Amino acid sequence: DGPTLDVLGEALRGFDGALVAATHNRAFAEALDPTHVVLVRGGTVAVEHRALRASDFDFDTGLRGGVAELQQQGAAPSSQAAAEAKEKEEEKKEALQRRQARRRAENRAKSILRDLDALSAELQERDAELLACVGDAARTAEAAARRSAVQEKIDGLEAEFERVAEHV
Repeated sequence: DGPTLDVLGEALRGFDGALVAATHNRAFAEALDPTHVVLVRGGTVAVEHRALRASDFDFDTGLRGGVAELQQQGAAPSSQAAAEAKEKEEEKKEALQRRQARRRAENRAKSILRDLDALSAELQERDAELLACVGDAARTAEAAARRSAVQEKIDGLEAEFERVAEHV
């Protein structure tokens, strides 16, 4: 039922991992905000890296709903109705693309934070290594270079996080 699918869709949208869902329910599929679409038509399977399209839900004749339904029934849609239908479809497509971009940014931000945690621990190890090298100039220089490399990675990730956070 609708409310159950709404709750399920919301829960799955927050899932930070891969998910494969087979559904004919357009609202549910859109709620999942997929990044890939698998189409099975005419005995072939195609995987596409893209947002959902209205045509993904045309199961029989390829003509369903809106202007397409009017055409199937032999009625000629007014140019205004056709323009409104096209505008509505474009708005839905843009909203979906914004949601997908936001979700990708959120996932990337989480990944950056995990990487920063690991690099912070590594930086502490490099600091301890530097302290252990006191008195040996060659070892100190090598340890300092390793520490600098870790710090550069941290600086790069922090800059990327700031850019990504603008889209979350």
